[in-house]
Amino acid sequence: MLRFSTYAVAASLIVTAMTGCASNDTPSADGSTPASGQTSSTKATPAPSDTASSSPGTSAAGLPDDHSVCTIISVQDAGGIMGGSGKQLQVPDTSDKVVTHVDRCTVQTANASLGYQVDRYSKPLPMMMIQAMKAKAKQGTPFPVPGGSHGIGFVINVGGKAMARVFIALPGNKSIDVSATAGSPAQARKIAEAVTERLYSAAG
Repeated sequence: MLRFSTYAVAASLIVTAMTGCASNDTPSADGSTPASGQTSSTKATPAPSDTASSSPGTSAAGLPDDHSVCTIISVQDAGGIMGGSGKQLQVPDTSDKVVTHVDRCTVQTANASLGYQVDRYSKPLPMMMIQAMKAKAKQGTPFPVPGGSHGIGFVINVGGKAMARVFIALPGNKSIDVSATAGSPAQARKIAEAVTERLYSAAG
């Protein structure tokens, strides 16, 4: 039987990153378990590079090749969405035989931070994870996102800042996971919504 919590953490690496950014450290995507504490029963497959590619390949459904970094949304575009000059933060690729990180990116500006992941699973875990995220959303203020009942968006307070979280379970055992921190709930939500729209257009 799969340990759901293990793979929820694997799919939520960016929130640890984002939680750290909210406290002026380095930012994670379930809002509670830092990436440094994550475990996996299989060996992670590292990406060829942890920097954005200038000429990425493209796989089915308009997605970039697996293990891409800052490809659907570039560091420059992410900075523009956040209203500043973006700096890419290095986050390890934790893909294994259950989850493959298709594209991921963590970017910080002077006043905000953003992390996203588009993942593909070998098992129907995203539908289980959306239920866990809906439970987490009860601690914050929800907002609508694409995906109907398969998507959840909410804002919570983290380290004196606001964090907007979005998780969408997509067909084909794929998922979109977004975290954005900013000085106000409205700004964090605005960033998360803009990023989610771009990702959903590519992956949905």
